[in-house]
Amino acid sequence: MGNKIIYMVLGGVFIFGWFYTGYQPHYAYEDGGIHAAWYFLSFVALALGAGDAGDAGNPFEALVNGLKNFIPSFIALLVSMLIARSIYELFMNEEGFQVMGLVDALSAVAATSVLTVLVMTCLRQAK
Repeated sequence: MGNKIIYMVLGGVFIFGWFYTGYQPHYAYEDGGIHAAWYFLSFVALALGAGDAGDAGNPFEALVNGLKNFIPSFIALLVSMLIARSIYELFMNEEGFQVMGLVDALSAVAATSVLTVLVMTCLRQAK
């Protein structure tokens, strides 16, 4: 029962981190709301199986296992997002190709994926 309480507390901390990070000016709309891409990337991370920690003995081990098990999906998500952003930058961006667009895509994928994996690992271990 003690580990379940720890997982619940950590899950709450990571959920707060997800919201807090999503509301930062770098990721949010100009009027302050969480950007739709933030939600979309979180749902994609969920669909890819975020939070599969396997047989974990303690909370730290569970979080590390959850992140390690998500690495192949993370790489696939990262590559697909870079391709999508490159297509946008090459063909649709009126200002021409901008490398910062790719950096922004990498940042958004990394932030949403890591936070979603940590939240889902805690919630799955807490049940």
